[in-house]
Amino acid sequence: MRYSGRPAANLVAGMLLVAAGGAVPLSGQDAAVPHVESALGPVSRPKLVQHRSNYLPLGEMMAQGHVRILLEAFIGVDGSVHDVRVLACRPGTPRIALAAAGQVRRWRYEPALRNGVPVEVYGTVRQEYHMNNSGGYVESAAERAWENAMTRGMLAFHDGEVELAATQFALARDAAAAFEALDVRHPRALEAIAMVKAAQGERGAVIELLKQAVDERGRAFGEDHPDLGADLLNLATSEIALNQRASAKERLQRAVKAVRGMDPVAYPEVLPILNLMATVQVQGGEMAAAERTLRRSLALTEQVHGAASLPVAKVCQSLGRLYAVARRLEKAEPLLARSIQIRERIGGSEAEAMVAALDEHAQILSALGRHSEAQAALERAAAWRAAGAPGS
Repeated sequence: MRYSGRPAANLVAGMLLVAAGGAVPLSGQDAAVPHVESALGPVSRPKLVQHRSNYLPLGEMMAQGHVRILLEAFIGVDGSVHDVRVLACRPGTPRIALAAAGQVRRWRYEPALRNGVPVEVYGTVRQEYHMNNSGGYVESAAERAWENAMTRGMLAFHDGEVELAATQFALARDAAAAFEALDVRHPRALEAIAMVKAAQGERGAVIELLKQAVDERGRAFGEDHPDLGADLLNLATSEIALNQRASAKERLQRAVKAVRGMDPVAYPEVLPILNLMATVQVQGGEMAAAERTLRRSLALTEQVHGAASLPVAKVCQSLGRLYAVARRLEKAEPLLARSIQIRERIGGSEAEAMVAALDEHAQILSALGRHSEAQAALERAAAWRAAGAPGS
């Protein structure tokens, strides 16, 4: 489970706008980092070692003059930033917030350490920009309280101290009540409480909390924000687990709109949204819509992961199955063949999926009258089973 230490809240040095008197970041320093201890030991904060600047929207900067943005970043054990979400920004600055988030995604850190071992962490990153170099920002008591509670809650949850985590997340939720309207630290705390409820098996409570978080984030950022898409994906997944497919489909439709046009490399939630939407469409008998969704997913997956990657193999298999169900065997066969070729080239631990793909491919080849090829596929499937595919 991911958990949170707090990374250094560095403000990037360097010009972000090529314009006379353009916006420049304030010179910054690390904000106070809460002292975090748990049964497994303290967690050190990551250290920023590499940043890349990008351009911010000059029109919005000139209209605002001063912009303060609070982001939440997930930093992996290799020090790369795997995900960034906007926690707070001023009205009229959504494009600046998205540009700042894109910038932080390209940063690299020395990873956080726990007992000398690199660990994954969530943490807050504050960026503040002026059209000149004056001004500064002082963290409020409520902000410190929220960050301390979220950090301690994440660590407690990771350590299996679920009740302590629930208490800390409730403190974060209460602290967030003091923040301004365009601030989503309150729904972020609700999401953390939902995580605890899920661990406790309270699925109904999870859905109610996520609904509230989605409503608050939507009011803050609007319907076309990628962070809202991620929230809707989580809510839809929870609803599907309770067989609430109609409402899950509505969430996913909103999620698709929220991430439309977003770069799937920068916003990794794009692909799972599309793939889950395709699953719901197939279950609802909407085969033409599912085909369009999977075709789009395949093109984007190739763009993100490469044409010979395991994620591409999985989408090819899903699309091939769709065509097989629709008896469009001429379209199904090459997709399953491609999925098998990729899996064979990669190898790894997905033997069970490989056996299933070979069996499906053999059935399609047989239906197409290609019996010798079908027999060869069955023999390969038998060899994979003999090699120890789980459940075979």
